[in-house]
Amino acid sequence: MTRDFALGDAGEHLCIRLRWFRTKIPIIRSEVPKILCNCFHRPERIVETFKGARKGAIGDSKNLVVIDHRMLVLCVFVTDCLPRLPSPKRPKTVQAVVSFCGVIVVCFQTEQRGAMSNPIVHSSGPVTLVGGGQATSQDLAEALTIAPQLVAVDGGLQLVEAAGLLPEAVIGDMDSAPPEALARIPTERQHRVSEQQTIDFDKALRHVSAPVVLGVGFCGGRIDHQLAAFHTLLVHADRPCILLADKEIILLSPPGITLGTSAGDIVSLFPLQPVRGRSLGLEWPIDGLVFDPASFVGTSNRALGPVTLSMETAGMLLILPRRHLAQVADVLVSGAPRWPSAR
Repeated sequence: MTRDFALGDAGEHLCIRLRWFRTKIPIIRSEVPKILCNCFHRPERIVETFKGARKGAIGDSKNLVVIDHRMLVLCVFVTDCLPRLPSPKRPKTVQAVVSFCGVIVVCFQTEQRGAMSNPIVHSSGPVTLVGGGQATSQDLAEALTIAPQLVAVDGGLQLVEAAGLLPEAVIGDMDSAPPEALARIPTERQHRVSEQQTIDFDKALRHVSAPVVLGVGFCGGRIDHQLAAFHTLLVHADRPCILLADKEIILLSPPGITLGTSAGDIVSLFPLQPVRGRSLGLEWPIDGLVFDPASFVGTSNRALGPVTLSMETAGMLLILPRRHLAQVADVLVSGAPRWPSAR
């Protein structure tokens, strides 16, 4: 279906600050491939389009219209065409900056969700992520005994600083990290991810490559943040991650896992989507059951001793007493099967 776009509408939609552009030029979606000159498989050319724009636009109304037009094409490409490209041709990151007379007119970045071709943090051992939710210095200390590599996630920098520690990296949109705290972090360790479609926990988890991640400060506090953190575990099911709560640990169950539980331990299973599985060692076996968040959940089950679980698909939250943190982390590091990457 043909649709018209105008620069003013596109700018308003993207929250672009317009200072020098006033011309509104309609553009038809079908013209985009022609104007971009086959940029779909070479997205870096989009950025190259704007080289020299500052020098050539001012004082030349004709050239200003051309640049104006190209900027609109980029807006349309990023917001409308990019998500429709087949996966092999879809660039992971598109970034553009257009400046006139020293004033940045457009500066935005779009990153495909889940993309992580170049991890910010790459570790052969466990990594601790620290968020801005409810957590104590004792929680952080416990996690660091298992996962000593430390990454602060935006507002989690406050807890890290209070503990007198320097994180290897700070990741997030930086809207809750105190400016004075960021000023004490070397610039090369600050990694701003500005997109607003995901939470900071997602931004960090997808940029960390590690056998297992421990998440401190992502449970408690605001319930919407906690639910979003659980959603992130599912979105990145291929990245083993254990969240520390006040008295429990929460993780997405891998395809198979054996737990060193004791008789009477609570083993809760909560599906984020329809899931089937099998169990050994539970008081109420799950074989043959169809778990579904809309119809059937498995909270407050109990262990008869060690428990073995297997799941047919990703989507089951596993909630255990917190004293099992080290043991579960060791199982995940030692080669428990992983869910394949969805990308």
